[in-house]
Amino acid sequence: MATKPKAFRPCHLPSAEERERAYDRHRDQSRPGREFYKTHRWQRERADFLNEPENQLCRRCMAAGLLNAGQLRKDGTPQTDPRRMHLVVHHTVRHRGNPEIFWDRSKWEALCPDHHDIDAQAEERAAGRGGGRKFTP
Repeated sequence: MATKPKAFRPCHLPSAEERERAYDRHRDQSRPGREFYKTHRWQRERADFLNEPENQLCRRCMAAGLLNAGQLRKDGTPQTDPRRMHLVVHHTVRHRGNPEIFWDRSKWEALCPDHHDIDAQAEERAAGRGGGRKFTP
């Protein structure tokens, strides 16, 4: 039986992994405060925050009458992507690299990935805070 040939990539073009690494480097350099997310302290603080009883459900889903601990989409249908079955800590006030704002738990809220990635970021872009710069390697 015939097998599919490997995809052709000219040697002068970067691989998918190289493009992803370049994008991550660009993102880290162009957005102040990104280094905080890579610290052990953030991982610990984030886990502690999400373990508190009042932060175990998405705030915006609860406001819509839906109990979502990350296993549902914002419309209430089951989440099928296992990489998106979790809650996200969202900064309600944009920190812009300011450590006092970044670490202030009173400015955090637990959101499902849909509310964080779709709604919260759309609100930031609408308010002109999204920094919607495109990356081209």
